[in-house]
Amino acid sequence: GGPPLLPPIEMPNPPKDQTLPGLEPGTTKIKTPGG
Repeated sequence: GGPPLLPPIEMPNPPKDQTLPGLEPGTTKIKTPGG
């Protein structure tokens, strides 16, 4: 028997919740047509 396979380590996803640089909160670039 070989070495015990380690479980898949879940890498911490990038902080998407934080406002990206250049994107102001409340300002949506995508605007609905006719809106």
